[in-house]
Amino acid sequence: VLVREGDPSDRFFVVLSGRFTVHKGDGIGSVAEIAQGELVGEIGFFAGLPRTATVLAARDSIVLEISRNHFEKAAEALPNLREAVTTSLARRFATQSPILSRQKPAKIRTLAIIAAGGSRISPVFIGHLQQELG
Repeated sequence: VLVREGDPSDRFFVVLSGRFTVHKGDGIGSVAEIAQGELVGEIGFFAGLPRTATVLAARDSIVLEISRNHFEKAAEALPNLREAVTTSLARRFATQSPILSRQKPAKIRTLAIIAAGGSRISPVFIGHLQQELG
């Protein structure tokens, strides 16, 4: 669990690698996915509100954690930082709105095929899979 719905929003994260799923309320099923280069926890951080969702790692992931103090120092040194974060927030709201969203989910970059029962994976199956995935 990277962040939990309702917790204080004292920091946000930049996904450097990996993938996360976003869950609201009962936690059954994800409502969104977050991939490399995207922000996590920025809505509550900038709005001064508790976390709006629970975010779980869907695979091994690396994030950059940014506290309020670090963000303020970075914003002083990088004048365009606030605009970049505002743009990211606006895109997040646009893609989460059922009316405005026409964006497809992030493309899956990693697929694991694991043999079961002690037998090897058929080379024919692997060939078909490679052909279908391009």
